[in-house]
Amino acid sequence: MPFRLTLPESLRLACTTTSVVCLAALAAAPAHAAFPGSNGEIVFASTKDGDSDIYAMTPSGSLPRNLTNTKGREQQPSVSADGTRLAYKTAVTFPRREETWTSGFDGSGARELTDTPGEKHFSTQPSWSPDGTRLLVRSNRDGGRYDVWSIRTADGGDPIQLTREADDRYPAYSPDATRIVFRSDRAGDPDIWTMKADGSNPVNLTAGSGRWESAPSWSPDGKRIAFERASAPGDPDTDDTAFASDEIWTMSADGSDQRRLTDNASHDEGPAWSPDGLRIVFTATRDEPKGDLWLMDADGGNPHLLFGTPATEESPDWQPLPILAPPPLPPAGPKPPPDSDGDGLSNARERALGTKVNDTDTDDDGLNDGDEPRTNPTRRDSDRDGIPDGVEIGLTKGTPDSNRARFRADRDPTTTTNPARRDTDHDGRIDGREDRNHNGRVDRGETDPRRFNRF
Repeated sequence: MPFRLTLPESLRLACTTTSVVCLAALAAAPAHAAFPGSNGEIVFASTKDGDSDIYAMTPSGSLPRNLTNTKGREQQPSVSADGTRLAYKTAVTFPRREETWTSGFDGSGARELTDTPGEKHFSTQPSWSPDGTRLLVRSNRDGGRYDVWSIRTADGGDPIQLTREADDRYPAYSPDATRIVFRSDRAGDPDIWTMKADGSNPVNLTAGSGRWESAPSWSPDGKRIAFERASAPGDPDTDDTAFASDEIWTMSADGSDQRRLTDNASHDEGPAWSPDGLRIVFTATRDEPKGDLWLMDADGGNPHLLFGTPATEESPDWQPLPILAPPPLPPAGPKPPPDSDGDGLSNARERALGTKVNDTDTDDDGLNDGDEPRTNPTRRDSDRDGIPDGVEIGLTKGTPDSNRARFRADRDPTTTTNPARRDTDHDGRIDGREDRNHNGRVDRGETDPRRFNRF
């Protein structure tokens, strides 16, 4: 929509609802980029409490609350990409000034961001950059003509003029901040244009339509643009028929695949995408000539009244709630010492035992599993005699070894066998007590530490 002034209430009451003058009381929505995220609240301008203020409500149209209850007229709200801040236009009449203000999303911390030089003070239709550091505004700060400017959000400084051709308005950064969409009449009729973020390479997306187009809005993925288009020829600012024929359209970001989403005898304007990209909120005069907020699916389906009063509701924008990353994993504990062969013994422990760090020693007896072919590599055998320690410790005189052969415990002066002293033939007598000289003779008969002997 072209820029329309909100009329004083006395003049509004004197109008008929079908006159162009009264219809002009609808102020168009600024262009916005629908930044990706979850769907937050919807902000909009309304005159339901007297002068125009900015309101917020749930996506179901409930619980509206006034965020800017001031003596000025606040319109054209724009929500930052992180959903925490607002920018909007505040207009005062004496002397007439329309400047951009910012605040927290709840309206707190409001401050005037622009102070436009010259006799006419207009810096309006704000739209946030994706990183929140700059705002695009429509301003006449260079003297008369309305162009697209970029300013810092911190203090309104560093003004950069991006267009100089004609009457340019409703600018908005793409979600990836590489391009700007805006409306311009530089080719004759108002068309939808895009340009690079530095103002270069302008492209007319609706050239040759012969119709009036305005209020572009990026989809959250940056692939499509919603806008308003008058189906009938003429200027909706001055022609009732053209005004009533205004409908909501979408197109690809390069201007192709243009689709009409609404088709009725009333005026539809100011589309704004939901952050999840599934719905579009807009202003319509279907039930109330001053304008209510309507909602539809992104393909035009399921249109229905969202919020309306006898006053004017217009210029909706949708708060994005950033998609949160999953919480970080808890910090890992200390890393275990290296264990090359995965046998549960650290490399350092195996070196101390004189075993191979890359060969498993399951029973931690100092013998690698591969070196215990006739014993059990999972049961400790300290003296390497083939009898597990647990068996030897439990042997007493006259007690058989169930895993081996019987033995004569009376040849061993101790009451138990010694798991730390070798008994090659498993007869219960350590090798040192059997034939030390390997001549086959000891005091109590012929023994051989390599053969089991029963007496």
